[in-house]
Amino acid sequence: MLVARKSGFGAGAVQVAGALLACAALLGAVLPGAARAEAPQRAPVPLARAFAAPAPVLPEDGSAIRARLGLSGNVGWALADLATGEVIDSHEAERSFAPASVTKLPTALYALHELGAEHRFETRLLATGPVAGGVLRGDLVLVGGLDPELDTDMLDGLAEALERARIGKITGRFLVDPGVALTVEAIDPQQPVDVAYNPGIAGLNLNFNRVFLRWGPRVGTGSGGDGVSLTAKAQRLDPPVSSVKAVVGGETGTRYGFVHRIEADREVWGLAERVLKGRGSRWLPVKRPALYAADVLRSLAQARGIRLPVPQLGRSAEGDGAPRLLARVQSRPLAPILRDMLKYSTNITAEVVGTAASFSAGAVPATLTQSAALMNAWATQIAGGAPGDPRMRFVNHSGLTTESRVSPLRMVQFLVAATRLAHGPIPGTSRLPGAGALLLRDYSVAVEDDPIPLDEVEIRAKTGTMDYIRGLAGYIQAEGDRRYAFAIFSNDLRKRGAPRRGIDRSWMNRARGFERALIRSWIQRFGSFVPQGG
Repeated sequence: MLVARKSGFGAGAVQVAGALLACAALLGAVLPGAARAEAPQRAPVPLARAFAAPAPVLPEDGSAIRARLGLSGNVGWALADLATGEVIDSHEAERSFAPASVTKLPTALYALHELGAEHRFETRLLATGPVAGGVLRGDLVLVGGLDPELDTDMLDGLAEALERARIGKITGRFLVDPGVALTVEAIDPQQPVDVAYNPGIAGLNLNFNRVFLRWGPRVGTGSGGDGVSLTAKAQRLDPPVSSVKAVVGGETGTRYGFVHRIEADREVWGLAERVLKGRGSRWLPVKRPALYAADVLRSLAQARGIRLPVPQLGRSAEGDGAPRLLARVQSRPLAPILRDMLKYSTNITAEVVGTAASFSAGAVPATLTQSAALMNAWATQIAGGAPGDPRMRFVNHSGLTTESRVSPLRMVQFLVAATRLAHGPIPGTSRLPGAGALLLRDYSVAVEDDPIPLDEVEIRAKTGTMDYIRGLAGYIQAEGDRRYAFAIFSNDLRKRGAPRRGIDRSWMNRARGFERALIRSWIQRFGSFVPQGG
């Protein structure tokens, strides 16, 4: 419970002061001469006032906090009562800001609404012909199901199914069918080409669409990649990859030392020697994930003695009747997938579940922007806005862009309304209502030797961080039934310039410090805790 701090003097001290005043008044009435003889030369300070509690020290408001921290750029916020929707505190609440990964919060609720908390994604292996004598006489088809968490270990379950079916080879093709038309080679083309958080997206994805690069001391010009390996690393398995190739040397003029190109159906990474010193490893993004997944399945099957041809994109209706299901692997339920997406801010998961929600709603988006537009229409309607509202304009589902825009007011209105949306069972507990609170993680604003008792305060929020872009949005449970939705955005796009790998730590620390200080101010100003001066 938020409890006011007590002053150094209690009611007993005030009673003593009152008694002394009463005695003084009585002596003055009985012995007037004595009273005049003892009168001080200066006007006396009333004794009761001397023992009064100090005046409350009011917490800084947002503008004062920002000025003290010297946070540059544009800053806006909104705090609304969760029960009534009334805006309690705001600044530049109608201004539109780049939200970064705060975008993943409406994406999670959109996916939950369209797919359901218990939805599972499914990856299937089909056969178009019969099996006789260890030979599949037809095509083998790997069909994607938009599983954002499919990895090499799970894919090995399909290779094991081939082994159980006693299939040693196939007479037809090995086809890979992404299942949906949406395919992009990068979430945000403006990002550096080699960053692993910006991979391609398709209906079939593997290992968060990353390939693991290792290098050793034998790497050198003309080595043809000697000492370099690319694998589909998972927790248990780490098979080699042939659909992605690394070539060392000849890329010294590039800014970051990495060049990506497509040669036929193979991805090729050109690596500058200067980035491969000694021994090391790192993840690289995969731009054509469906072929990558099929290539890994082929490698896993080969390890079990099963020979598959080189995979190719396509669908097959050949064979006797409809394709027959050989095996399938399913994802976890959607709710824990969304919780981890928000916790780790996984871009590919956001893009995949967001597009899956759009497909489930009956649309056929061909780009991430088209899918995000469907989410915008849904979220704007939930928030009570008009179609096409520029104050809620996401261009993808992850926030990995500088082009998305949302205002603090519209985000808060959406969060208030979203608490009333129906949803299936979501593991976890929270005193806050709605699916968002159950999916979001705790956010702490505590400081060392904290004078604010936060035992009964619960804050659930999603952060967003890019260079000179910061956002935070979520829910606050204060004392009793005092509940709020909030959004805080800070942008300095003039200083940002072109995308780069790192962020300005000094600016970001100010933005984070501002968020925490503002939330602490809200708890003091709009909770029941009133700190005392002294």
